[in-house]
Order: sequence, then C-alpha cells, then structure tokens
Amino acid sequence: MPNTNNQAQALLDEFKAVNDKAGDYLDGLSKEIVAMDLKYAQQLVKNDISVMQAAKSVLLSQKRK
Repeated sequence: MPNTNNQAQALLDEFKAVNDKAGDYLDGLSKEIVAMDLKYAQQLVKNDISVMQAAKSVLLSQKRK
C-alpha cells in the first residue's frame, strides 16, 4: 500500500510541476500579447494624429483662399 501512495503522490507532484510550467508559459504569453496590443494601439494613435494633421492642413489652406 505505501508504494501505491508514493506513486499517487509522485503523479500529483508531477502534475503540479507541469501545471506550474503551463501557468508560467501562459503568463509570459499574455505579456507578449499585451505588448503587441500596445504597439498596435500606438500605431493607430500615430496614424490618427497624421490624418488629423493632414485634415488641419487642408482646412487651413481652404480657409486662406
């Protein structure tokens, strides 16, 4: 009986270790996704600023006419 308990405990320990590794991997992956989302959002903002600057230039040139 002690051998069965030891085997069960060993399997449980192995499962916990694999679960911890998977959690660490997912944490790292989540951080990478957040960083990519942030870069994408920054690009969108830069693009919006460029569009607004172009629109401002057009409006100012029409106002001068």
